[in-house]
Amino acid sequence: MTNRRDVLHCMGAGTLFTLSGGVFSAFDLAQAQNRDLGTPLFLQISDTHIGFNKEANPDVIGTLNAAIDAVNAMPRQPAFALHTGDVTHLSKASEFDTAAQLLSRLKVRELHLVPGEHDVTDGPGAEFFARFGKPSGNKGYYSFDANGVHFIALVNVMNFKPNGLGALGADQMAWLKDDLSGRSASEPVVVFAHMPLWTIYEPWGWGTGEGEEIASLLRRFGHGAQRPYPPGRAKGGGAYPVSHRPFDRLSATRRRHRAGTWPVAGAAGPTAGHAGRHHGGGKQEAPPFPHRQHARPRMIAMHSKLFSFALLAISATGPHAVQAQDVSVSIKNFDYSPMALDIRSGTTVVWKNLDGEPHTIASTDGTFRSPALDQNDSYSFTFNRPGVFKYICSIHPKMKATITVK
Repeated sequence: MTNRRDVLHCMGAGTLFTLSGGVFSAFDLAQAQNRDLGTPLFLQISDTHIGFNKEANPDVIGTLNAAIDAVNAMPRQPAFALHTGDVTHLSKASEFDTAAQLLSRLKVRELHLVPGEHDVTDGPGAEFFARFGKPSGNKGYYSFDANGVHFIALVNVMNFKPNGLGALGADQMAWLKDDLSGRSASEPVVVFAHMPLWTIYEPWGWGTGEGEEIASLLRRFGHGAQRPYPPGRAKGGGAYPVSHRPFDRLSATRRRHRAGTWPVAGAAGPTAGHAGRHHGGGKQEAPPFPHRQHARPRMIAMHSKLFSFALLAISATGPHAVQAQDVSVSIKNFDYSPMALDIRSGTTVVWKNLDGEPHTIASTDGTFRSPALDQNDSYSFTFNRPGVFKYICSIHPKMKATITVK
C-alpha cells in the first residue's frame, strides 16, 4: 500500500543548479538538504499540474507544498526559480489562482515561467498570460541575464506541427536568432521550454519541429564532449535526469513530473505510486544524480515533457459513414473513436472524454476548439458547411482524427 508520504518521496522536489567557473552542476534538491553544495544559481521545478486528482498523485497540492518547504529549508537560497510548464492541469482560473498562491510561498526572489500545453488548452492561454505574461509582453518567450549567465525562455506548446511536434514559429525563431547574435561562445547559456527542444520521441510529439535549427544556433555555446547515453536512453527517455545528443555538445535536463511518474518513451504508462522511485517505468534503479560520467556543460537546454502515455494501435478500418444528425465520438485510451467520420452538413458531433486524463478537440484550421475536457465532460459542434476538418488534442497532439462534411 502506497501512502501519501511515499508518494511525496517518489515525486522528488526539484533540481538545483550551481555555477562554478562558468560550468553548471545539477543536483536533486534532496541532495541540497543540510548541505552546502556551493553557490546556488537557480532551481528548476515543473509540471505541478494543480487540479490533477487521479491515482498517480491525488494530492498535487501536498506535493508542491513539500517541494516548496524543501526549497525554503535550503541553507542558501537560489537567486530565482524556473517553472518549466504545466502549472495547472485544465487551464482553469481557479487552478491558476491556487498555483499562484502556493508558489508565492517560495523564498526565492524571482520566479520565471513558461507555459506547458496543459496551461493553454484554450488556445491563446488567457489565464496563464494574465498572471505570468508581463515579463514577455504576453508573448511567452523572452530572455534575461543573471550572475553572468544568459537565460532564454521559449514557448513550443502553442503552434504544433502536423506530426504533433511542438514548434516555435517564425516570429519566435527570428527573435531567438537575434537574441543570440553577437554573444560570446564562452558565455554560459540556459534555455528553458516545456517540450524537448529536439526530438526525443516523435510518435508522442516529444520534440520541436525546428529542433535542428535551434541546435545549430546553440551548439557554439557548448563546452566539452558529452558522452552519449547507452543505446535507447538518449531518445527513449530512460532513467537519467540529463540527456545528451551524441553528435554535438548540448545538454538537456528533464525534471520528474510533479503529478505522476513517467515511463520510457514508447513504453506503457503512466504509472503511479512507487514507480516514481525508478524514474523510467521499468525495473532498473536510477543512477546517482547528477550522472557524473558526463562532462559538465556550459550550455543547458531544459524541458519538462516527462509525463507520457501508451501509444495505442490505430484501427485499420476505413471512414465510418454516419447519416444521423447527432453523432457521438468517444475519447478513450488516448484515441478518438471513430477516428474518421463522413457526415452531412448540419450534423452535430458530440465528443465525450472517457479517459482519466484531460483532452481537447482542436481543429487544425481554427474552425472549432473545445476547452480542456476532464473525465466524462462533453463538447459539441455543428458542422454547417462542407469540407474536410482535421483535428487533434492540443494536450496530446499525437491524437488525430478527421471529419468529412458533405
